[in-house]
Amino acid sequence: MAVFDSTRGRPALPHGGTFGANPVTMRAGRAAIRALTPESFAHLGRLGNLLRECITR
Repeated sequence: MAVFDSTRGRPALPHGGTFGANPVTMRAGRAAIRALTPESFAHLGRLGNLLRECITR
């Protein structure tokens, strides 16, 4: 990740994106990861599987 580090000037590999360096979305993502349980992730996986099955029918 050092190639993206801009704390000492221009990074070796500049990177931009919709959510890059956006502290609000970074905090929201961190809060979501902390709030989700293994059961939550398993449920999301099941929903994804169901969606894929419905799409491929």
